[in-house]
Amino acid sequence: MFDLIKKDILVTIKSDRQLLFRYILTLLICYTFFNPIAYFAINVFMSYVILINTFAYDYEDNAYKFIMSMPINKDNLVYSKYILSIALIFTTTIINNIIFEILSIKIHRGAVLNDVLVSLILYLLIVSVVLPIHFKFKDKKVKFIFGFIALVFILFQVGAFLMSVVDHTLNNYTSSINLYSISFGAIVIFILSMFLSLQIIKCDKGGKNMNKFAKVSAYTIIVILFFIGVNKHIFNERISVEDYKKIDDINTDISVDRYEETDNGVLIKMKIKNNSGYTYRLENASITFFSCKRSDDNKIIDSREAFKLNILPIKFGEENDITWTGIEPKKEGYIEFLYPKGIKINDKFFDLDSTSLKYNGTFSKDLPIGDGAYTTITWEEKEILIKDLGEKIIERLRGE
Repeated sequence: MFDLIKKDILVTIKSDRQLLFRYILTLLICYTFFNPIAYFAINVFMSYVILINTFAYDYEDNAYKFIMSMPINKDNLVYSKYILSIALIFTTTIINNIIFEILSIKIHRGAVLNDVLVSLILYLLIVSVVLPIHFKFKDKKVKFIFGFIALVFILFQVGAFLMSVVDHTLNNYTSSINLYSISFGAIVIFILSMFLSLQIIKCDKGGKNMNKFAKVSAYTIIVILFFIGVNKHIFNERISVEDYKKIDDINTDISVDRYEETDNGVLIKMKIKNNSGYTYRLENASITFFSCKRSDDNKIIDSREAFKLNILPIKFGEENDITWTGIEPKKEGYIEFLYPKGIKINDKFFDLDSTSLKYNGTFSKDLPIGDGAYTTITWEEKEILIKDLGEKIIERLRGE
């Protein structure tokens, strides 16, 4: 079994001596320009390609026919492919994490534990579908079509589901559906797939050895769980992207800077402080006012959106254009709202406690390939109650 794994590794290296270089180059390009998917898709895709190529190499030099004709247990061929698949995803994940950590100093964020779990789940599911197909069918086109469909569907559809699970568990820590439980489910499916492949290969030289299957399965589960445990220990508190933001202080603060009386009303100037090491680019900001009905004892019984104040337009290319040039790391930028003259907020008809300021933007890193070129690191969306910005702004809205 291990001789077959050694054979696959040596043949892969000899057939593609620039494999590691091409993998790192692909990883760097995707990390720089297609960052959100680089953390969980590139190592899955490359591990899949390397694994499937071992079948191609076997068929090219007739090694597969030679192995199948030898008086050995055919289950070793199945075990070798499954064990090799695990070794590949472990190796590419380690390479990813090291490169991401090095580059996080200059470009994007580093990896987090959820990146490892998502890529592991996706890969186990893809391999669980694809390997039985390769053992079952002889036709290359059939194997390619089914394999490609499985790869695309699982990578994008299941990947989207896993992202929704990540978002859900951020707000629901007691949920039984999380990446840990799904990881264990993927491991079980992987083991069942290995059993199916053994059935397909029909080991007539020595028969199916259930004791051996049980041992290989047990070791496989232990190794994968150990890999998850080691990564959990390494990443420590860096489980999700939100944890990374907290540790690296990727956020903004907003406060009222000053008020100016104009012919058209009160100009409210607000200051946004960029606490991160990246450039912050504002996308939108608005203040939402809510009308309400009150009971006889002055309690709010109905509250709904009444109107919005949007930020005053910023001329493109101006020095303070925080929507394009952005706010540099650890610096400040300004936005303005015009509160129209003549409007006074009456507490009887308006719910000032619910009046809120919403703004959203992206943290990005400039790229050294030309003026204005940058890549997005992550995004931020905030909603702040106006009353939390100080009593002064409430007084202004009331017209006091």
